[in-house]
Amino acid sequence: MRPLLATFFLIQIALPAWQLFQPRVQRFGWHMYSGLPAPLDMTLTLDDGTVRSLSAGELLAERRSEMNEPERRIIARAACEANPDAVEVSMIVRKGSEPESISCR
Repeated sequence: MRPLLATFFLIQIALPAWQLFQPRVQRFGWHMYSGLPAPLDMTLTLDDGTVRSLSAGELLAERRSEMNEPERRIIARAACEANPDAVEVSMIVRKGSEPESISCR
């Protein structure tokens, strides 16, 4: 019984402690949902070539910091539907990361 209990506590402490030193936000880390997520920077490229900024607040009620690929595609699709003259949606998910572009067509 004691080895099982010791293993349980080791996992409960070691896994989140290890995640503290990984890029944020990590599953099972103590910082999992702490702090405010960085803003989602989005731009639309229109038919005529102009680029305009788009606020994620126009599409999202609340932004979560751990958005994955399918969720980003859903947001891009919603931006395309809300702006029929858009050709492409670019978004920067994490500060300092490269823009991710998703075609509207």
